[in-house]
Amino acid sequence: MSKLTDSRGSCVAIACVALVLLAGCGGNSEPEAGGSDGKPLNAQETQAILPDAKAMPGWRVSLAPTAYPLEEAVSKGVTRCHGEEGNSCDNVQITGASTFLADRKPVVSFLAFAYKDTASAESAYESVWEAWKDRTPEARKLNLGAIGERRDAVRGLNASMDEGAKGAIAQVRVGAVIVLVTGEAAPKVDMADTLITKFATTFSERAREAQDGKTPTATLGA
Repeated sequence: MSKLTDSRGSCVAIACVALVLLAGCGGNSEPEAGGSDGKPLNAQETQAILPDAKAMPGWRVSLAPTAYPLEEAVSKGVTRCHGEEGNSCDNVQITGASTFLADRKPVVSFLAFAYKDTASAESAYESVWEAWKDRTPEARKLNLGAIGERRDAVRGLNASMDEGAKGAIAQVRVGAVIVLVTGEAAPKVDMADTLITKFATTFSERAREAQDGKTPTATLGA
């Protein structure tokens, strides 16, 4: 399996490759007993859960939804593997991303990691969160409510560390898929906690719809 070590760039550069690299600290949630089983998703199904222009009214597409098997996704710059020796990508079968921006709004990215089964996704959850949460400095926990089988979120500074800049990341396991929402806001650009919570909730709904054999239709709104 190919590994890609951490790298850090400007917010603009990150948006261009559809990954807002955030930094943070916060604890993991515990898995809920009796979590739902999820069917493994192929590349087409994984791509379908990623929000597109229709699902994001009021936002401009920076990276259209795209998903590939892990090694191809890494080679194309669609995803990055963080943590020790890139272990955030361990056992990922398919991964994809989409990114959006708008005037006076944060840059928001959606990432999906699809595994062969629910057990594999749950086993990977902690290493994914440990790798990604450390990308939001001075973080505090966010409450996402009861979504998915497991969830975590933090908010703090963004990767630029500029005064007044903001960053956030939310992670949710839904069956055999782990989804992440990242956000970065420049100084004087608002990013309410409710924005990340709403996006994480609806992204999770799209992941559930796909694993139930339905076409994802949940819309994230303006």
